[in-house]
Amino acid sequence: MTTHGYPQDAALPVLHPFLHNGSSFGALEIHSFEEELSSQTFDAQLSLAGVAASIASAQSYESERHGALRSITRLTQLHDLERVFSSTPEMEELLSLIAAKFLEILV
Repeated sequence: MTTHGYPQDAALPVLHPFLHNGSSFGALEIHSFEEELSSQTFDAQLSLAGVAASIASAQSYESERHGALRSITRLTQLHDLERVFSSTPEMEELLSLIAAKFLEILV
């Protein structure tokens, strides 16, 4: 006979969600079929949760950093475009340069 999908003689699993800034990004589930889980197991589980939170924090930092780098790249491209506009007096030449520079920005 089973209880919640587990054999009747099995202890129910211990589930610990990994949270970062109020959002869940994973969980650790521990099963023990032969003996009850010890406090050492719970301590190890909490240590793993701390490691997981550190990983989530690092991912968040990298995401923010990547966004900042994209913004800097866009500003650099716009500055380059402004220089091309101000240094090209001929309208026909300027129109082809504008098209080429906008393609660079969009790609």
